[in-house]
Amino acid sequence: MKVEQRYANEKGECKVIASGETCEASKTRAFKDFTKRVAILAYGIKSENWEYIIKMFPELEQERQIVEKVIEENVKVDEIKLVMV
Repeated sequence: MKVEQRYANEKGECKVIASGETCEASKTRAFKDFTKRVAILAYGIKSENWEYIIKMFPELEQERQIVEKVIEENVKVDEIKLVMV
């Protein structure tokens, strides 16, 4: 199940599309918190590249793995889109 999370301010927004295996897992607080954090940090460094983002913030990959353990499902960041005003 793919879920969209957005972070926005007056200068633009970042949309993160991430997926879990089920609809229930993608509705959990852990999953939502993770995707929101990805959106905020991606927006902060102005990057749509997941590999670059986790290079800059290696703790995000660790967080993703923790979320997988908490919800007992695979979690993947599918797409990151920045829109600047």
